[in-house]
Amino acid sequence: MDKISINYSSCSYGWINFSVSFADKEFGVSATHWQDPFKNMMIWLERIIRGENGCVWEIDQEGSAISFEASVSGNDTNLSIWYSYPREKIVEGFITTRNAVEIFYTAFRTFSESPLYIPVEWEYVTIGEKVINQLPGLSKEDVVIALANMTGEDLAEFIWATDPTYLIDYTRTVDPGEKVKKFLSLILNDKESEAEDVIKTPDYISIPDGYDSWSLENKCQWITELLDEKTDSSWDGYRLPEIHSEIIEQWLKTTRID
Repeated sequence: MDKISINYSSCSYGWINFSVSFADKEFGVSATHWQDPFKNMMIWLERIIRGENGCVWEIDQEGSAISFEASVSGNDTNLSIWYSYPREKIVEGFITTRNAVEIFYTAFRTFSESPLYIPVEWEYVTIGEKVINQLPGLSKEDVVIALANMTGEDLAEFIWATDPTYLIDYTRTVDPGEKVKKFLSLILNDKESEAEDVIKTPDYISIPDGYDSWSLENKCQWITELLDEKTDSSWDGYRLPEIHSEIIEQWLKTTRID
């Protein structure tokens, strides 16, 4: 049987990097928050446990992808790993089914509970979480009532103040390519980019037409849904410490070590 190891190394700017060593081949993987793959990894491992063939776990790397493809035969699993675009095999080998599940699962769970995992560099944050941080001591229900008693204009101002974001434009720049360059320079904190023609307009949430004439009940319902939305300034990744599988954990407890 071939040996496999997985080493998570970093979590930064919406990327999680890890290396895979399998059948004397080592390569790196970069997972993006935009297509967080880790819930799908749980599904993939549970399919392996059930003995299914053709189990695929694909990781989008924004411009490329890597797929882990497993076919199970009793205690043994054939694992092949591919670049998806264009399709090219990286490595293929055999591993015990228990080791395949245990190593992928344990490496992920250990990483998600370690200092290497930095939540603010990966996880989504809801509007409600930002708002509640500004109103300590209030329950979510109390926050909803307080917001529902604001006018639509005041509500938009308050939500924006908890997580300020801006629309960027330039008054004297016409060429779209030049606008992109200036924008990138601005977000990279290049002071020279803070030219006189920079316009930063607050990007307020959109309040529905006629909102101020709504009933309190309808306002509360709309605000409750709004608070569950992701903020524009956060990443898109799941809360990794919350991702686990009782099916996998129970299977590992009851399955013999090969």
